[in-house]
This record gives sequence, C-alpha cells and structure tokens, in this order.
Amino acid sequence: EYLDYLDLDELREHMLAFALAWRANGELWAAAPATSPGLDYVYCKDHEEDIPQSDGSSIRMKVREQDCLKNAIKFGILADSPGLWMGGVKYEITQVSRDSESEDRRITLMASSSPKAGASKRGLCMVSTNQWIVVGVFA
Repeated sequence: EYLDYLDLDELREHMLAFALAWRANGELWAAAPATSPGLDYVYCKDHEEDIPQSDGSSIRMKVREQDCLKNAIKFGILADSPGLWMGGVKYEITQVSRDSESEDRRITLMASSSPKAGASKRGLCMVSTNQWIVVGVFA
C-alpha cells in the first residue's frame, strides 16, 4: 500500500504495476496496486519450471522470484540459472546500464518478457540503488 500513496497517476496510464524490493535479498517490500490483478504482475509464490541449460537439456528447478530479482541486479543472468522471473513470467534481459561513477551504487536494467502462449506481451524496467530495487511493469 506504500506505493499507492505516491502520485503515480500519469505513470499508471502506461504501467501495469510497480514494486519496491530490498536490494540485499530481492524481497518485495511494497507494490502498487497492492491487490490483484496488479500484484500478480510483480509477485508469484515459489514455483517449479523447466529451465533450459547451456548444454541444450532442461531441468526442473524451483524458481524463487526474489532470488531471481536479486541475482539479475547483482550479476545479470548466470548460465544454467532460472533467469529473471516476476509474477510467474520469465523475462529476457535486453539492456543493462551501470552507473559510471560506481558500479555498486546504481544499476539500471531493462528487460522484456518472453510470454507463454496466450499471455500478453509485457516488459519491465528496474533501477537499483544501494538499498532498493524499483520495478515497473508495462504493457
């Protein structure tokens, strides 16, 4: 509900949801809207997915979305990892821009979804600071 208090009316015309997460562990702290369907764009319980591996095989892995978010900000996407998931949708990172003053201080990350059959195409953008990750999901 914290983000619902911010003046986000203009952005809401273009955005499906916003989230604020701790950078240290990727755990969501706030989301707007804080109820379904908006919350469903940024949050999904831990789930299992078939994850393609670098050798062409795939294995069933548990996806913890907060770990995916934390690792995407910290490392980008690592080979043989689940990748970047939010709201039960896997996103493909398309652009990473790091702050030139200090790599640890700020990272801007743009990603777009690779939707499952029937899902609407959507994307997300993330900006991190020393403490927070701010996420916006758009259609």
